Order: sequence, then C-alpha cells, then structure tokens
Amino acid sequence: MLDLYDRLMSLFAPHSCLACGLEPDLLCATCRQDMSTVPPACIVCGSLESGSLTCSSCKRVQKCDAVYVSYPYNKLAQQIVHTAKFNRAVAAHRLLAELLDETLPAHMPDFVVTNVPTVYRHVRQRGFDHTERIAKHLAEMRKLPFQRLLERKSNLVQVGSARQDRLEQMKGAFRFAVKTTPSKVLIIDDVKTTGASLSECARELKRAGVEHVYAAVFAKA
Repeated sequence: MLDLYDRLMSLFAPHSCLACGLEPDLLCATCRQDMSTVPPACIVCGSLESGSLTCSSCKRVQKCDAVYVSYPYNKLAQQIVHTAKFNRAVAAHRLLAELLDETLPAHMPDFVVTNVPTVYRHVRQRGFDHTERIAKHLAEMRKLPFQRLLERKSNLVQVGSARQDRLEQMKGAFRFAVKTTPSKVLIIDDVKTTGASLSECARELKRAGVEHVYAAVFAKA
C-alpha cells in the first residue's frame, strides 16, 4: 500500500506535461504515443536474437533470466527520471510504473516485486527511495506482492566507470534481507547503464535460492 503522503500528493499536486507543457499530466497521451521505444535487440551487446531483451550469451553474464527495457535514455526520459528522483513527484513514480507495465509480459503469476536499492545517503537526502516507490506502484497495478528483498552493503556511487570496472565494483554490494525466499522475483530499476547493479542483485537473489529473476528498467543509457 502507498503511504498517505503519496495519496494526498496525487490528488493536490499540479503537473504539466514534461514534453509539451500543455496538458495537466506529467506525460500527456499524445506525447506518450510519440516516445521512441527500445528496438527488439539485446540491450547488452545489440544482437538481434529474438525473445527476451537479453541474448543467451549475455544472459549468462547478467544473471537475469530476462531484462525488459521501455525506452532509450533520451532528453525526455532524463526529465522523467529526474522528476522521480528529486521532486518527490508521485505522478512520476506512477508514470514510470505504467510505462514499465506496458513493456512487461501481460501475465507474470507468482512473482514478487522488488527494487534495486538506492544508495542510502541519497535516500536520506531525498527522504525516499524512488525505485522502491516505482516498484510499489507496479506491484499494486499488477496485484503482486512487493518486498524489500535486498539491502545495500556499500554507498558506492557508480559514475563514469567503464563496464568491467563497474562490474568489479559492484561485487558483494547487496545482501539478501529476508528469511523466506520467493521462487520468482521481478527487479525494478530506473536506468540501466552497464547492468552491473542489476547483475549483482540477480546474483545475490539466486545465491539466496530464487529460481527465476526478471528485471524491468525504464531506460537504457
């Protein structure tokens, strides 16, 4: 369930479309239709292997059984993510959840929804974890349970590192935080750059006994 603050903000906080500035929605229906989606290619290496957005070769590295990405990280996507991170905009969290929902398979029974935990000092500065809020909205929309399955063991912020460096930096960055292990987990994140955080989250979930790990990401940088 979403907290009272979220519900009050969704009722009383005014918004305008981030793309056209005209409509009273964070992203109006017209601009939403105009957004460019990610082409059906592997989001890691770019190969055109069909099926999941992670090819069979990269899947072994990424540790996720499937990774779904909604949009490229263009200027509009950056604005939406920035609003979700820094403006405490409930409408942005809900919008991101809706866009992720459109990207995922229609039926995902028995999945538990979780998020890639945001660095703790950022949560403390902002007063909330935006990826957790997005994940909660998505879970509520799909009538799936949400759980905080992972905790960060490090406050490391990955900015500007090469992919291999980021993969090395993230090793051991998360711990499994609950006693009961679900069999299917859907991890939510806002932006995928190298996939290091997602891969390490999936590694820790599978180490804890999770059988199937899917990931949904709003944008790929």
